[in-house]
Amino acid sequence: MKTALTFALFALVTSMIVAPAFADSKLDSFVNLANQARTQVKIQLDKMPSVSDDIKSLYAQGDSETEQLIASVKKGDQAEAKTHFLSAMKAFRQITQYFSDAPIAP
Repeated sequence: MKTALTFALFALVTSMIVAPAFADSKLDSFVNLANQARTQVKIQLDKMPSVSDDIKSLYAQGDSETEQLIASVKKGDQAEAKTHFLSAMKAFRQITQYFSDAPIAP
């Protein structure tokens, strides 16, 4: 499950980087993908018995970048939206990598 989530997020980010991100539908897709990633990461974090401060900080960064992405899309600032999207997805990817690397409790 953890590996699948990591792979899915990585694939989504890669596909969005490769494709030009200048159409409004792309901006809406950025918001949808970032929101979905944020939700899935939050669900996984809530299931964990304890979370390090580094991971909490990464989540806060990804959450903040997602909110800034939404604001950028509302303003129609495509370049800023892409920057915030990539930053949010990077933070969420780092967290999912942590999930994949974390030892499984017996």
